[in-house]
Order: sequence, then structure tokens, then C-alpha cells
Amino acid sequence: MAARSQQRHQTNQPSPSAFGRLLKRLRVSANLTQEELAERAGVSARLISDLERGVVQRSRRDTVEMLADGLELEATERATFAALSRRRPAAPSEDEPPQVPSVRLPVQPTSFIGREREVSATTSLLLQPETRLVTLTGPGGVGKTRLAIETAQRSASAFPEGVVFVDLSATAAPEQTLPAIAGALEISGESEATPAALASGIDDKGILLVLDNLEHLVDAGPDIAALLERCPRLKVLATSRQMLQLRAEREYPVAPLGLPEDTSSFDALTDTPAIQLFVTRTEAAQPAFALTEENAATIAEIVTQLDGLPLAIELAAARMRLLAPAELLQRLNRSLPLLTGGPRDVPDRQQTLRGAIEWSYNLLTPDEQRLFSWLAVFTGGFTLEAAEHLVTQLDPDAATSVIDTLASLVEKSLIQRRRRADIASGPLATRFRMLQTIREYGLERLAQLDERDRIRDCHAAWCAELASQSDAGLNSPEQSEWLARLTQEHDNFRTALDWTIEMGQAEQALLLSGSLLRFWVSIGRFTEARHWYEQALALDPETETAARAKALLGIEVISYFQGDYAAAKSYGEDGLRIYQALDDPAGIGWSYGNLGLIADAEEDYDRATELYSRALELFRDLGDQTHTHFMLGNLGLIAHFQGDQERAAEVLEESLELSRELGNQNSVSINLSNLGLVAFAQGDLDRATELQREALELRVETGNLASLARSYDNFAVIAIERGNDERGARLFGMADGLRSETGTALQPNDAEFNRPFIERAQAALGHERFLALWGEGAALSTEDAIDYAMRDGDDR
Repeated sequence: MAARSQQRHQTNQPSPSAFGRLLKRLRVSANLTQEELAERAGVSARLISDLERGVVQRSRRDTVEMLADGLELEATERATFAALSRRRPAAPSEDEPPQVPSVRLPVQPTSFIGREREVSATTSLLLQPETRLVTLTGPGGVGKTRLAIETAQRSASAFPEGVVFVDLSATAAPEQTLPAIAGALEISGESEATPAALASGIDDKGILLVLDNLEHLVDAGPDIAALLERCPRLKVLATSRQMLQLRAEREYPVAPLGLPEDTSSFDALTDTPAIQLFVTRTEAAQPAFALTEENAATIAEIVTQLDGLPLAIELAAARMRLLAPAELLQRLNRSLPLLTGGPRDVPDRQQTLRGAIEWSYNLLTPDEQRLFSWLAVFTGGFTLEAAEHLVTQLDPDAATSVIDTLASLVEKSLIQRRRRADIASGPLATRFRMLQTIREYGLERLAQLDERDRIRDCHAAWCAELASQSDAGLNSPEQSEWLARLTQEHDNFRTALDWTIEMGQAEQALLLSGSLLRFWVSIGRFTEARHWYEQALALDPETETAARAKALLGIEVISYFQGDYAAAKSYGEDGLRIYQALDDPAGIGWSYGNLGLIADAEEDYDRATELYSRALELFRDLGDQTHTHFMLGNLGLIAHFQGDQERAAEVLEESLELSRELGNQNSVSINLSNLGLVAFAQGDLDRATELQREALELRVETGNLASLARSYDNFAVIAIERGNDERGARLFGMADGLRSETGTALQPNDAEFNRPFIERAQAALGHERFLALWGEGAALSTEDAIDYAMRDGDDR
């Protein structure tokens, strides 16, 4: 009798609500006592205790807000917190114990890592009263199933009649979906399940169904919609590589894990979700492993190459039993053969990354499979216009359907769409890309096509056409947009150059590389550019075409910037000879101008003036205003170096006026900077400072970072002339650091101009202090260096 009375007493104890359980979990996670939370929130500790124990089942809206403030909840957590607080608990009968939800979810053998924000967001979305169906979408291996299980687990208290997981991966056809659900719910007559029959079994129960792997069963969508309509308290959480396209559906795209943004900070790397997953899984496979300062950068590169894809990371971590981090990274150039050997207690397709991707590929229509393989030729992504151009060349009849087929591939998570919030429209607004591992599979499929070489040739031709437009674009008012566009396509240019050089297509390689000169100079890629030019020029050295002459001029300019004047002069003279043989006046003008740069750098000002003047005459005859103002600018600078400041100012002003008429902001910045040198020579330091600052602002605006070193030098001499030797030393260090980074050399006449100011500052500061300040400047990031150079008042 005593035992029975005790049991009755326990049964009648209040049961915590879902809100009370969440409140306690959040409080404990924040490492707060009830008293500490009460003080933070401005409520009583007794109220918190009553809520957590179930003595109080619901709380006022303002109290919930105060508790959320005290817990410092983010927006998604706050939404979940508020949603549960409004849920009215069902009162248990006098004679029955309160019902404990039946949670039938797969037990996960490993810890859940790096998805707290996503769990909070999906939980909040699922628990909104109007939500009936949430579909987690994303590519194979991104972690949709794991996120769904975690979301269901944390939401279980909101579904008093249970949470049921339904694995549909082995379900062969859409018509078998409802019987599979009936079997998981243990509803009799499952073989003939219909929405009406299932609804009868579910009745008005508050159940959460987790439907896993629906991508091959999307045609069962109408049955699922009918089931939701008949069961008002039923909710569905689904995983699929594409949406079901139902009115009740709310999509949550699951992205790969966060990748490292700051590889210089060890603390930042340890907090990166992709690295956390790799380290945790590696420690399980190799207990002696530890993330260290020495291997952190390598690990960061590994997870970056794997695009933060959880399945790829887990499979790579398993290989750490045999490989050191550097060895694993080296082998990731071909990742699909390496990423195998997953756990045996997961589906076959999750034991290898190829299997996960192939599962998606096999669900595509033939047209989708073909376009998927074709688009794998793009590296670093592509625009819709680029995809349409490629398909038009390959199959004009298919060009009209590109947008629809591409949309389907996006919906099925094989291609990702990226929109830039800062651009409303145009070729940069929307970009498409494949995860690297998915692209590798696409390239395997491409290699199996008889038309592989033709596809690669079409891609290279598209790159060459875009590059050929870039010279005019980078000299136009839209030069910033063009620089951004070319930067986005740089990986595609590299792929096309690799292909044309591999196939011995000399003319195509020369055309493409020759067209990219101004782009490579603008972004400071001098060493890389020279590499491409040398390879392209070596393909067919005997053929003398306009394409070869243009590439020779390109490598001439690159060699000039690197300070290799002997090589630059040799390349330039070869290019001039070809242009003269072709009777190409524009090419002859370019050759004279570039050879003038070399004579200028070697302080042979008479020869430089002669060459610039010849080029100027040709460009005026051709009506080529762009190259006319280039030559005027060069002649103005020569006059400055020769001490004729009045002549220099006159010619530079003419060049500046032309560059402004043309909208060429890069040239405007060069002319302003050179006019600043003239003002400095005339003793007008205020005017010199104003002109240099205006030039620097334009260089930053246009993205022409390669020219920043000259600006830093000019600011340095002004600072030292004003007596601010410390600032001057830092600025000279900034210029030196940037040149080292871009692989460019300081021109001899510029070095001669800088030398007395460097010596003056060194004498004033002392050798050690001067070198320390120089080092500080060289170590600054680009952003910090620009900020330092632009500070108002530092040169006054």
C-alpha cells in the first residue's frame, strides 16, 4: 500500500513542458545558475525554477523576451524559444501519466559538429505554427540527413505523439513511398496504403515524420501533400537533393561547412567548422593526431579543396591513418579515387564520394546529364551567358533550353547558384559553380564523351573571345567592372591556356595570352604571366603572326616590370620586326612605345623621347586616342626627369584631359600621380599631396593594386621632405613589400629619385630604427597599408 501511494505521488508530479526543457538546456549551456539567469533577465529565480520543473507551464510574452535577453539568444534561437513558449501543453488525465514522446531516430555513432546555426534555424522554421513541410536540400555528402536527425531530436518535445524516421533510400518507386511511411508508423495494411488510409491511422496526432532521401521519389509529392492536408497536426521534415515543389513546402538549402577565412590566425582556424570536423574524425582514426601551429595551414587547405563537404572531409580524415597532412593534400589533386573506404554501417553511396555523386547523376535526364558534363569544363564557375555560348557552339538546337536545364541542375543540387547582393544585374550578378568534387566527377564523364576535345576547344575559344574584348574594356569607363569580371574568370583562362598549350594550339595560346596583358599587369600577376607567355611562345617559334607579335609585346612588358631589360628589349625588337613585316601601324606603334619604356628605365631619355614621339605620330594618324594619351603621359614624365617642369606639366595636363574624356580612370590616376611629382619638384608640397591622394583613391577604386607601390613611394618622399621621417620609412617599406609580393622591380630612375630621401630618413632615425619602421610597413596588409597612406594630416 505504501509503495502504491508513492507511485501515485510520483505520477502526479508536474512534467516540464517543451519550453521548460529548452529553458533549462539553454541555461545550462550558458553555464548559468537559476539565480544568475534571474539577475540577468530581471525575473525571479523561483519563476525560472517553476518553468523548468513544469509547475508553471506557460509564461507571459514580456517575460519570455526578458529570459531570451538574459540568455543572449540570437535571432533563430529566440524564434524557437518564443514559439515553444506559446505552445499550450495538453493536460494529462487524472488517472494517466503524462505522455512521453516516442522518438524513433537512428542513433548516431559520432558527435554532431559545426551546425549549431543551421540546427537553430531549421528548428525555428519547423516549429512555426504555419509550417507543415520543411525540405532540407543540398548536394550528396553535404550532411542533410545528419542535420535532419539533429533537428528532429531537438524538436521532439513539440511532438507529443512521436517522431518517426523513414529511410527512403531503398524505396524503388514513388508509389512505394506511402507504404514505406505506413511501415515505419506500424500502421496495418501498409501494402495498400493511400493518403486516406494513412490519415486514418495517424488521426489527429502531433507527429513529426522525417522522410530521408526523397530526391528519387519527388513524384510522390502529391501523396505527401494529400497526407498533410488530411492530418492537421502532422509535420514533415524531408531531405532531398531537390525540392518536392509543393505549396506547403519550405526549403532550407544546406550549405557545406564553413571554411577558414583567416589562415594566419591559429585560433580562427580551430574555430572553423570544417576544420573541427576534420580534426575530430582524424583523432578517431589516429588518436595521436593533433592540430598544431605547424599543420594548421595544411589542414585548412585540405578542407578548402574539399569545399567543406562533410562526407568528403570524413573520408579524407579516414586516410590520415596512412598519410601525413602534407601527403594527403598532395593526393587531393585527384580526390575521388582517394575518398573511399567509409564506414560499412552507412549506405554504399556514402562509403565513397563518387557513389554519393553518382546517385544524383543517375537521376538526371539524358539532356541534364549531357549539360552537366559539358559545364564541368568551366573552372571557378561560369555565368548563364557563358553556358549559353558554349552550348550554342556545341549544339545550336539545345541552346534555347539551356536556362531550363541549368535551373533543373541547380534544383537538384549538382550546381550552385551564387548571387552578389552588391550587383543588381549584368554578367556578374549571378554566377554558377560546381563543388570541386562534383566537378571532378563531371570531368570523368566528360572524358568518356567522344566530343571531349571539341568541348574543351569551345571553352578555350570562349575564353579567347572574352580576353580579346578586355583590352578595350580595361581602357573604358567600365574598367572596374571589367577587372572584376576578368578576375572571376581567371581560373577559366588558366584552364584554357593549359589546354591549348597541352594540345600544341600555338595560335590560340598566343591570342589568349597576348590579350590578357593589361589584366595581368593590373592585378600584379607578373611571374605567372611570364610563365604563360614563355610556354605559348615555345609552341611554334618559326611562325610569325600577329598573335605571336602580340604575345612578344606582352612578355616584353612583363620583363620590363620585373627589371629584366635585356630580355624585354629582345622580345620587343622581335615583336617590332613581325609587325613591320605585316605592315601593321598599330602594332608598330605599340612596339615603339614599349621599347621607349625600356630606354626610359635605362635613363636613355633621348632614345626614349624619339621612340615615344614615333609612336605618338602613328597613334594620332590612326585616331587612337587611348594610346595617344599613353604616349603623351610618357613624354611628360621624361620632361619631368630632365628638369623641364613647365613642359612636363603642359604635356601631362593634355594626357590627363584625354584620359578623362575617355573615362580611363587608371590613366587618370597615373597622370595625377605624375603631376604630383611635378608639383613636388616645384616645391608645392600641398598640391603634391593633394594630387597623390587623388591618384591613390582612383587606384584603389579601379582595383589596380600593382600601381600602389609607386603611390607609397611618392607619399614617402613628401613625408620626409616635411620632416616626418618615421612615416616616410614605413611608406617606403610598404612599397618594397608590395613589389616583393607582386614580383616587380623598382625602375632605376625611380630608385635614383628615392635614394636621397631614404638616406636622409636613415640618418635622422638611425639605421636600426629606420629598418624596424621599414619592416613594419612591409608587413602591413593591403587594406591597412592603403588606410595608412590615405590618413589625412600625416604629411603636413
